[in-house]
Parts: sequence; C-alpha cells; structure tokens
Amino acid sequence: MSAGFQFFRITGAQDTPDISLSGDWTLANFRAIEQEIARLQQRYPRIHWHPDGLAALDTSGASLITRLPGNTDITSWQGQLPAQQYNLLALMERARKESPALPPIPTGEPVFGLVVRHWQNHLRCLAGTD
Repeated sequence: MSAGFQFFRITGAQDTPDISLSGDWTLANFRAIEQEIARLQQRYPRIHWHPDGLAALDTSGASLITRLPGNTDITSWQGQLPAQQYNLLALMERARKESPALPPIPTGEPVFGLVVRHWQNHLRCLAGTD
C-alpha cells in the first residue's frame, strides 16, 4: 500500500489510514517530502500520523511535520522519539501555534524561498518579536 512513497509507510483503513513517517526529514529531502505530502492529501481526506520510521530530523523537517494535515498530535509522540527529536518538534509546534501568520506549505515555490521564509519566521519567534 506504500508503493510510490519514500518518506511514508501506509497501513490501516483506506478512508482513514495510519501513515508512519519514514526516512530522513531534513532539508536535503524537503522538496520530495513536500511533494509526497501533497499526493497523500489528494488520496486521503483524513490521516493519522505516526513517527515510528522517522530517522534524521532537522528544523525544516520539523516544520513540515508540525504542518501535516489531519490528526497530528505531537504530544502523543513523546517517548516514541529520541528526546532531541521530540524537543525540536515540540519547539516548532509551539512556535507555529504562537505565530498564526506562518504560511501553509506552498506548492510550486522554489525551495530556497521556503527555506529563507522559514528561517526568518523561526528567528522572529526565537527573538520574541512576533
């Protein structure tokens, strides 16, 4: 059922599948992950996400995870991830909730523009100027 997806493993019911994250969610894979998320959104209206196959994680990958569509309860992932990964996700989730001006995942925009905007927002959040 996961055919054609490098960063996701799909199980469960067709109408509300369980989708596990897989591989390295890093800047190097940002565009590919973003494209797979768009394909998943088209196929499945409701999704339950799980972190079980997550390998490497950086801030760009964490920003994608905190904006995944559907049921993404990051707090339930504590204990399922290494502390460093969970803490990064919790920080990004907190910043996202406290800064509603963060844009949704755009499609068709060059990756460089996304990265620049992500870091600008991230730095504003850390500096407390947002």
